[in-house]
Amino acid sequence: MYKALKLIQNQNIKPNFLVTNMTIGSDIGICHKFARNKGIKHINFQYVTMGKIMYPNLNLADEYYLYSKSTYEIYKKYSSIYKYYFPLNDKNIYLETVNEVITIFLQPDHYAERYLEFLEKLAFYIEKEKYNLKFKIKFHYRQNKVKELNELIAKYKFYDLVDKDISARKCILESKCIISMTSSVLSESMFLHIPGIIIDIDGKDREYLNKNDVCGKEVNFRVNSYEQLFNILKYFDKYQEIYNMRLKNFLQNMGIENNENFLKYVFSI
Repeated sequence: MYKALKLIQNQNIKPNFLVTNMTIGSDIGICHKFARNKGIKHINFQYVTMGKIMYPNLNLADEYYLYSKSTYEIYKKYSSIYKYYFPLNDKNIYLETVNEVITIFLQPDHYAERYLEFLEKLAFYIEKEKYNLKFKIKFHYRQNKVKELNELIAKYKFYDLVDKDISARKCILESKCIISMTSSVLSESMFLHIPGIIIDIDGKDREYLNKNDVCGKEVNFRVNSYEQLFNILKYFDKYQEIYNMRLKNFLQNMGIENNENFLKYVFSI
């Protein structure tokens, strides 16, 4: 982003829009101030998970589009810049082949230790019950405890590490379902029509999940035990049908409209 701002500054370019995909904090504040000084309309789209956080300065863009409905309902009370959107993709983006890949998306910081424990216990049950399952493991771009995770993955033939250069979107589209704790990829998978499984086994995220509009929890499957997780994976065809119905009902209840028309409205194309 800063390279783009520098290019605009040095070459005296004035684009019609400055589009960012941030949440809150100093970065978006810098971008908005830059756009204001240049007379450029600044439009921001929520991309990663965003709970209900009150920030001292809420006017962070000219238009700020949120897909977290409960966060939007609060923020719109304090500023008119906030609008709701739902970045649903067309189902035609599906790859033609039937995917059997299950991808586990890891998270950094304090989550890394929890994923180590989860992967170890998952492997224990797979070996104990002789489940014929294979998993791809996708590191976060800021992943910590890499050495420990690599050693664990190397121990089990049913774990395979995803190349760091492969995007999260590509991983999702090449999966029949994805697994994570609270990563924003769980929402992204819903936008891409791919089932997500929210791991809520240790209970450490339970209050956060209950209170925030995150992880596509209205549509994705939330599991509190390994038994629930393996039941979904063993009878996936049945749960795929349940998922499709949940997504259809969710979209109908939300009154989601065609995104092509939405983008024409935003950018006045």
